[in-house]
Amino acid sequence: MSSQDPPNILILGAGIIGLTTSLVLRHAYPTASITLLAQHFPGDRSIDYTSPWAGANWCSMAHDNGPLEKLDEVTFHRFGQIVDGESVHGVRVVRSGEGNEAGLGRMGMWAFFDSGVEEAGVRSEATGRIWYDGLVGGLREMGRGECPEGSVFGLEFPSTFRINTQVYLQWCVGLFYFSIYLSLHPSIYPIISEHIPPEIPHSHTLTPPSRRLQSQALSKGIKLSRRHVSSITEALALHPETNLVLNATGLGALKLEDVRDLDVYPTRGQTLLVAEPEIPLKRMYEFERTYAVFLFSFFLHPLPLPFPFYPPSPRVFLPRAQPTKPRYLRSPARIDPTTTYIFPRPLGGGVILGGSRQDNDWSAEWDSELEKQILERCCALAPELGRPEDLQVLSRNVGLRREFFLFTLSLCFLFSVIPS
Repeated sequence: MSSQDPPNILILGAGIIGLTTSLVLRHAYPTASITLLAQHFPGDRSIDYTSPWAGANWCSMAHDNGPLEKLDEVTFHRFGQIVDGESVHGVRVVRSGEGNEAGLGRMGMWAFFDSGVEEAGVRSEATGRIWYDGLVGGLREMGRGECPEGSVFGLEFPSTFRINTQVYLQWCVGLFYFSIYLSLHPSIYPIISEHIPPEIPHSHTLTPPSRRLQSQALSKGIKLSRRHVSSITEALALHPETNLVLNATGLGALKLEDVRDLDVYPTRGQTLLVAEPEIPLKRMYEFERTYAVFLFSFFLHPLPLPFPFYPPSPRVFLPRAQPTKPRYLRSPARIDPTTTYIFPRPLGGGVILGGSRQDNDWSAEWDSELEKQILERCCALAPELGRPEDLQVLSRNVGLRREFFLFTLSLCFLFSVIPS
């Protein structure tokens, strides 16, 4: 292949990382042939498909005064640009502001910690400050009377982002080849309407896409291929024209025969989606615990030739970890598999109540006792939810997070893949 030939890019996995990467690469390299190869796509409900189960919100765990903080900062600004209707890597929402079809929204948050500010690890070591203080509009340390039992201190975030992941994933798919997606899913339609897309938690019979977004989708030309592969070698045999492979399989990297990433392991999460109370919640809530972890730096290996100069044979991009000295992250203690958070989802998507972090637990079985504990903890943290027995449970969710060197690869990398 000559340096003038358009590249053929194969992305394994259609979770949030795979989908976002495809959109960013399409904008950066408009002539490239891009294929998403995955067993699961948005609309699927499987314990092995992690992205739809996220709460989710923007709350940085970085404190390295370096690249991790920068990634989170870029993501915060990207989310703001999407909500405000600006173009991000060539895509934009039809309706800006709250109620946008991407499922993103701004909201304040109260975050509580069971240890002091030094032990919680919220300050950057090099500066002694919380780096995102100004980003979220000025953090306020909460008084003792405002903090729940068991907490040592709390922070009020005037404004951060909440994400309805079910809608966001559908929006990502909607930005490219919807006709292919619908041919793969004849009974499933994206959660998109002309103005405000509804989310129907239990139904797989959803509203057809708007004509405007469908025409945007067709212009992206990203191919979708639904298939289970046991190795990257098998994927390349199916797509022999490929000269660049991106592995975005998450926890699947443990099972790929020619990867077998033994540093990857599952952390089971259990949440509930409940109906919004009569008086909508005004903020999100988190109650975090602390534990020692290793941070990792994210890089691509081996290094490729710069676009558009491509090697004649495929180059496989894989994440690698570089452990550093133990530090603290704001996250639940490993000896205590419970964590408490409350995320009202935009677009009438209900309220996510969580949760749990159960290491090396692959079980898809629902834990009724844990459900009872989650409801009790969340109602104690946010009394405006009402009594646990009065909450209307819309769905019970179990997902497997991908853990890597004791660090969760999370939504902090969204739209941070390539600078605009």
